[in-house]
Amino acid sequence: MRPRGQQRREGFETGAPPEGAEGLDTATMRGGGRTAPAPSARRDGAAGRAGEAVVYLSGDAVGAGGEHGRALMRAFLYALAETAPQPKAVIMVGEAVRLARPGAETFEPLSLMQEQGVSILLAEDSVRALGGGEKIPVGRPATMHAIAGALLRAEKVIAL
Repeated sequence: MRPRGQQRREGFETGAPPEGAEGLDTATMRGGGRTAPAPSARRDGAAGRAGEAVVYLSGDAVGAGGEHGRALMRAFLYALAETAPQPKAVIMVGEAVRLARPGAETFEPLSLMQEQGVSILLAEDSVRALGGGEKIPVGRPATMHAIAGALLRAEKVIAL
């Protein structure tokens, strides 16, 4: 019989996390071995955030582009703004920075997400290259170093 809190799972035993791994499920291979974070999701639910997900957008449309692709991107951003949990950040590079411009059909959902605490990061090189010299009211310019760091720290990246 296993101590309370431990279960068998396909070659692993699970139980209370070791010191410093609070909030993560842990697994130990049967027959010894070290305890390490299990491949399962966080136990604490990461209230309000999608498991520290980051959304990465590199264009102003979903798929091959065109009017249908732009409509899909608009629908995705509105759905993202109105759905819980929300991502930790939305990162926009290349043509995607146009989505954050005032007057764009996607400005409203991005602004709403920013008000709700989602970081909106715009590649500063893309902002400059696409003529975004004016003050950007939604999001903030970010270096590629900052963008790379945010992507590497994310628990998951959703790229469109």
